[in-house]
Amino acid sequence: MPHVSIVGAGMAGMAAALRLLERGFDVTLLEQDAFLGGKLGAHQLTPAGDYHEHSYHMYLNWYHNFWDIVDDIGARDRFFAQPVSAYLRRMKHGRQSEWIETANVGSIATAWQNIFSGLRSPADMYIYSYSLLDLIGTPQQRHEHLDETSVRGFMGARGYITDQAMSVQQDMLVKAFACPSFLTAANTFRKFLSYSFQCPSPMMWLLGGNTQECLIRPLERHLRQIARRTGRTLDIQPLRQVIKLLLDDRGTVVRLECGELASSPSVDRSPPQIKRTFRLPVHGDVILAVPPQAVASLLDDAVYQHAPKLGDVRKLRSEPMISMDLYFKVKLPDLPLAIVNLQDSKFDLSFLDTSQAWATGGKSGNTVLNVVASDVEPIICLSYKKIAELLIEHLNHYIPFSRERDIDHARTYVQTNLREALFTNEVGSAKLRPTTRTGIANLFMAGDYVTNPIDVVTIEGAVASGLSAAEAVRQRAGIGEPITVTRPTTIPEAALLPLRLAGAPSAYAAKAMSVSQHWFREAFREVFPRG
Repeated sequence: MPHVSIVGAGMAGMAAALRLLERGFDVTLLEQDAFLGGKLGAHQLTPAGDYHEHSYHMYLNWYHNFWDIVDDIGARDRFFAQPVSAYLRRMKHGRQSEWIETANVGSIATAWQNIFSGLRSPADMYIYSYSLLDLIGTPQQRHEHLDETSVRGFMGARGYITDQAMSVQQDMLVKAFACPSFLTAANTFRKFLSYSFQCPSPMMWLLGGNTQECLIRPLERHLRQIARRTGRTLDIQPLRQVIKLLLDDRGTVVRLECGELASSPSVDRSPPQIKRTFRLPVHGDVILAVPPQAVASLLDDAVYQHAPKLGDVRKLRSEPMISMDLYFKVKLPDLPLAIVNLQDSKFDLSFLDTSQAWATGGKSGNTVLNVVASDVEPIICLSYKKIAELLIEHLNHYIPFSRERDIDHARTYVQTNLREALFTNEVGSAKLRPTTRTGIANLFMAGDYVTNPIDVVTIEGAVASGLSAAEAVRQRAGIGEPITVTRPTTIPEAALLPLRLAGAPSAYAAKAMSVSQHWFREAFREVFPRG
C-alpha cells in the first residue's frame, strides 16, 4: 500500500495524516516535540496538571475544514460561543477603568453598538468600520496590488481616515496576526475580513479547556482508531528532528536523516540535544509540515538544484511573541470571560482568563491569566524572570493586585516562542511563499505559510495547507476519493459597491467631526489642565 512520511505533527501535518489514513495510506508522523499539536498544542508543566498553551486561541466561524475535523473526533461540544472582545485602559488615580466591549464586529445587528462602545469616539469608530468595508470591497483587479501594499499604506491613502481610527486597525492586527499595520499585506487583511464578515456571529469560539486534552489527544486517538479499523500502519515518532533530505540521482527523496532529541525544543529552554542520528528510509512521499525556519535548514546543494523556489523561504519573516501563564493566589474580581486587549500597552498585551474559560480550571476559585505580548523585540533577549517581572508590572497598570502577595510566582510560566515564531503575511511575501508541490516529485509542503486556498495565516490556513498536500499525494498515488478543501464564502464585491459609495460622504463628515472634537479637547486642555 502507498506510504507517506509527514514531518511535523501540528494541525497541518495531522490534517494530512487524517485524510490519507482514511484513503488507505500508511503514515509515519515525525514530531520534534514530545507532544503533538505544534503551535496549537499544550504541554504539561507539572504533575499537578498545569498546562501551558502557545497562546490563547480564537476559532472562527469560517474555519470550515477545521470544524469538519472537530466533528469527526466528536469535540464540538468542547467549544463555546464568544460574541465579544473586551478592552481596558490604564488605571487612573489607582482605580481600574470601565470595561469596554465590542460585539460581533462585522454584523449589522451590532454596528451601532460598536460605534458607540466608547473604544474611540463615535466618529472615529464609524470611520474605522467604514474603512473595513472599503478594504473588503476593493475591486478584483486591484487584489494583486494589495499584496504589495501594507494595511497602513492602504488606509493612509484614504482621505477620510484619522489617527484614532488607524490605531484601532493597529490593535486588531497586532493581536490577530502579531504583525503591525505598516508591515501586514493589505490583501491578507482583506481576505480575513471578507471571510469573517460573511458569518460574524458569534465573533469567535473559545475552547473550554487546554488544547492537548480537549482537541489534540482526541484527534490522535481518532487517527489510531482509523489505522486499526482499516488495517493501515500509523507510526507516530515523537522527539524526532529531520536534519537532512537525502536524494537519489533522479532527485527523489529516498531517506530522511533524523536526530533523536533528548527533550522537547519548545519546552526545554536549553539548546536541543541530539542523542543519536539515524536514517529513515522513504517508501513513498514526504510532506514537510514544519515552519519556514526548519525548511530553510534542510536546503543544501541537492535540494536547491531540484527545488530552487524553496530558497525563497529564507526571505519569509516570522515574529516572536511571549506567552505567560500567570497564577494568582486570589480571585480577581469582575474580570470578563473574553479576550481582553489592554489599550496603549507597552508590549501590546492581551489576556484570557483561563480559570473561567477552561472547564478544568478554577477549582480553587483563583484567577489564572494567559497573557500574550505581541510587541516583544525590546525584551525578547532578557531572562525569563525579568520578562515576567516586566509583564506583571505593566499588567498592574491596568488591573489592581499586589505583586508580592497575590501572585503564585512558583507556578507562573513564561515562554518566548522564539523557536516557534509566527509567520507573518508581510508586504511582498505572497510571491515568496512556497506552493504545495516542489520541484522534487515526492516532496510536498504544508503549513500556514504555504500558498493554499484559504491563504490567511490562521489555524484554518494550516489545516487547508495540510489537506492540499494530502490531495497532491493522493493524486500521485492514484487511489481513494479526492480530498477537498472548503473555501469560505464572501460577500460579492458588486453588493458592496453601493455601500461603499453611500458610506463615503458620511466617512468624510465623521472625519470633520473627529478633527473638530480633537481641536476642542486640545484647546480646553490648555484652559483646564486638570480636566
